[in-house]
Amino acid sequence: MPDDPHPAPPATTLGATPPASAADEATRPTGPLPAGADAPPDVPGYDVVREVSRGGMGVVYEARQRSLGRAVALKLVLGDARAEGVALSRFLVESQATARVHHPHVVQVHDFGETHGRPYLVMEFCPGGTLADRLRGGRMAPAAAAGLLHQLAGGVAAAHAGGIVHRDLKPQNVLFDAAGQPKVADFGLAKFAAGATLTKPGDVMGTPAYMAPEQASGQAADVGTPADVWALGVMLYECLTGARPFAGYSTAAMLLAVQGAEPVPVRRLAPGVPRDLAFICHKCLRKAATDRYTTAAELAADLDRFRKGEPLTTRDRGYRLRRLAAAWWKPAAVALVGVAALAAVYLSTRPPPAAVTPDDPTAALRRQEVERRVESVRAGRPNPDREYPHPVAAVESLTEPTNPAFRVITDDRVVDLRAWKKLAPAAPAAPAAESFVIFQNRRVLTRTAPADEYRIEYRTTGRDVLGRAVSPSPEKARVYVAAQPRTVGGQAMKIRHLALDTRGVPLHEEFTAQVIATYRDSIQTPADQWLGMIGYGGAVKSSILIVFPDDKPFVEYRLRVAPPGGGAPRDYDGPVIRFAGDDRRWVYWEVPGPLDQHVYRVDWTW
Repeated sequence: MPDDPHPAPPATTLGATPPASAADEATRPTGPLPAGADAPPDVPGYDVVREVSRGGMGVVYEARQRSLGRAVALKLVLGDARAEGVALSRFLVESQATARVHHPHVVQVHDFGETHGRPYLVMEFCPGGTLADRLRGGRMAPAAAAGLLHQLAGGVAAAHAGGIVHRDLKPQNVLFDAAGQPKVADFGLAKFAAGATLTKPGDVMGTPAYMAPEQASGQAADVGTPADVWALGVMLYECLTGARPFAGYSTAAMLLAVQGAEPVPVRRLAPGVPRDLAFICHKCLRKAATDRYTTAAELAADLDRFRKGEPLTTRDRGYRLRRLAAAWWKPAAVALVGVAALAAVYLSTRPPPAAVTPDDPTAALRRQEVERRVESVRAGRPNPDREYPHPVAAVESLTEPTNPAFRVITDDRVVDLRAWKKLAPAAPAAPAAESFVIFQNRRVLTRTAPADEYRIEYRTTGRDVLGRAVSPSPEKARVYVAAQPRTVGGQAMKIRHLALDTRGVPLHEEFTAQVIATYRDSIQTPADQWLGMIGYGGAVKSSILIVFPDDKPFVEYRLRVAPPGGGAPRDYDGPVIRFAGDDRRWVYWEVPGPLDQHVYRVDWTW
């Protein structure tokens, strides 16, 4: 039998230095590393070309293997590996796991050794960047996304067949070779089906946005192959929609969203995605591991059937019936009455703005979704901006942006008042106290005509408002500050514009604009005690969730609307879906089919 072209590292106990042959000892460099933190490593048989990437535990170089004259990736542990037991152990896990998996879509190991007391790993070099790089250009065509995930699922399936769970699949760990073929990389958090593990109960291992619920809850013993299926599903969702299925402005909020929130349906964000492909994606993202594909091989098989136009393995009628039974627990007649009542709220032109009745099963599900969003906000700390995060241009005045080249589909806002304070006049020698309101906005749009930017307007009666772009292209965002105020809702307000660069957004395709605004020293008088949203003609809905300070719940609130042009507000009596916390610490208001440029506002008293 010929020699294995991809030799595995020698068997070793995790945390111990692998055994070496006498020949290895004779050629291995000894002594301290060369002076200088960035000095290239001296590895026998390899010439370092350049540093490719650096993380918290390791560094990767492009190198040339002298004996074969080929480019390779050379990975080393940072620092003194013998002094860093966890880093060394993770490195050995990666070496063993990668070397055991032979598949065209898994990065292959060429060599393994040690230099200057630091273990190194030699792998095939992939110069084509990462999937994360490619996703920055926007979402993919459904057929291309299905083909890519079919290849990745095949590589992960090979790992599963070898008893290995990756546990850290994400776009940054998908590399492309010179021919454009995707490769699964970085098995540093891999878990073997048998043998020692580096995690213990309560450990949260992985990247929050791609963790399965069982990972996010720290249930290390329950993390198996379905966790990798979940991560593949997150990547498929991201490829199809251009957005991640779960979001949170802190790690804790993200972990809560993964465990409790449901993703926006793929076809709502990208209507052109075929139903079978959307079904595959959502099956990967089911909360219970037993409801997902058991292994990546099963996922790859269904993706292959989709690509060939064949029926999927199953449409999981039993799963859907269980979901319906859990959600619609009342008798069918009562449920139908509830649906009819909710439909009446939507379709009637001027119903009373009462909350949807508590016994309506659909309303109960909607309220649960809102309550999970409230928990997600409360799980993190407010993180205000104190200065503009983007370049600023001062202008005399700003007119209200119309953005004619864009159509708003949904507009969702979350307002965090937990860092708000009632300010007193500061003493001459004392620093003034600070008050902040954090305003998150997620807007789904389409670009219907060529346009270089999309502008979002901020208005405040307070000290200032600082907008921060999250997507698209935050590094290209600009801020415009007007010297002249404008009257809105009967009040004179400071006006700011955040301009998002949209040159990379494809025409006639949906994309998500995500921004965060910090309102400084606002809502300081009773006349200012309101927050609102702007209606966009043709939008499916606009919504606002307000989370009040723990020590300052509202006493009562009113829903009001002001016409375009700064007109005075009146009580709102149109279609409405609204909920409020029993503890009076949050309010949610959703307006289906809002009127263009109307200001929908929640007024409250403390």
